Amino acid sequence: MKTPISQQDIDAMASLLDIVPVKQDSAWIWQMSNETSGQSQTVIIHESVDFGDGESGYLISVQTGHGYFELHGCTHFLLFEPDEVIFLRVEEKMVSSMVIGKHCTCSMFAPINRELLRMDPELLDPAVLMSAMQMSIAESILS
Repeated sequence: MKTPISQQDIDAMASLLDIVPVKQDSAWIWQMSNETSGQSQTVIIHESVDFGDGESGYLISVQTGHGYFELHGCTHFLLFEPDEVIFLRVEEKMVSSMVIGKHCTCSMFAPINRELLRMDPELLDPAVLMSAMQMSIAESILS
């Protein structure tokens, strides 16, 4: 789904991830925790961030116990049942993504050559197989 992200979109993400989003100024904040693993993470969807050179848009940030991650210029998102939201920055030749999971998982793939998504997986270098497989899930909205 292409941005802008509406209140209805936020509600759908919250339902899928089983979280309660908090609106603060021009951002949505999600405090997530996994009681089983003890992991926690904070996800923030920033609206209308100035990226310089006349570009502005959404910034998705995630702070975990293992690090801090940012996806600048999010252009799309995808609800991926049963428990993930995939945020994407789609460009003509490259795509970047951040995958947020209900159980406090966060994966980031950036930047990925879109040509890899069209290749036969058996021909891919094993080092790029995971990212190509993950992004192929979103191929329908990348076209």
